[in-house]
Amino acid sequence: MELKFYLQLLIRWAKLLLICIFLGAGIGYVASRLEEPTYQASTKILISKDLSDQSSQFAAMSSQQIIDTNVQLLISKRVTDEVSRRLNFKINLKEFGSVQQIRTTNVIEIVMEDSDPQRAAEIANTLVEVLIDQNAQANSHASTEENLTKNISQ
Repeated sequence: MELKFYLQLLIRWAKLLLICIFLGAGIGYVASRLEEPTYQASTKILISKDLSDQSSQFAAMSSQQIIDTNVQLLISKRVTDEVSRRLNFKINLKEFGSVQQIRTTNVIEIVMEDSDPQRAAEIANTLVEVLIDQNAQANSHASTEENLTKNISQ
């Protein structure tokens, strides 16, 4: 008698159960079709220390300090403003991107998200270009300063 009672109850509510299932599936489908797709682009940078150049400003720094410095440079306003200037649109790295060291390696990963896959890739690649330019500029300033100091002492 109990089994018969439960079967009758299930049959009575089956129509409502099916309506709810189809309604939920329909709402999920419509919501997924209306949502704008988000694309992700990532790039990785290997950070290494030039052991032959002991006069560099980075010579006294450990590898971890150099990596931390480069991560901070990548998320700095100066670098993001330069990337925005080069690409002719404002980027928001804090909201749509991340910059982090990959575990205990000498690799930094930059991940960007955008509704346009090309733009996400451009931002990630331009961040790397600006970092390289900034490091080259810092090294040239350091060598110029070193040469001036040598000339002054002579």
